[in-house]
Amino acid sequence: MFSSTTPQYISPPTDDLALVDCLLKGFQDTTAQGACLQKMQSKAVEPVRKTGQPLGHAVGFFEQGIFIGLGFFLTAVIPSLGYGLWILKKKLI
Repeated sequence: MFSSTTPQYISPPTDDLALVDCLLKGFQDTTAQGACLQKMQSKAVEPVRKTGQPLGHAVGFFEQGIFIGLGFFLTAVIPSLGYGLWILKKKLI
């Protein structure tokens, strides 16, 4: 796989990467600095895109963990309680 060289084609950077490149260059001139800051401000205030996910009416990650923990706890407690009551009933009668 690595024995022969093959050319790689790359696409020009997106606007976001060009903005990061502009910021990392260090603002040598003031005209580029103003343009970079204006682009950054416009990116910072643009609204977030919708994800298309449904509203949060389902059981979430942490709630599911709580339910599983309660299930494991109750599978140990209820049989132990039932057995203890059965032994107590047997000793009293």
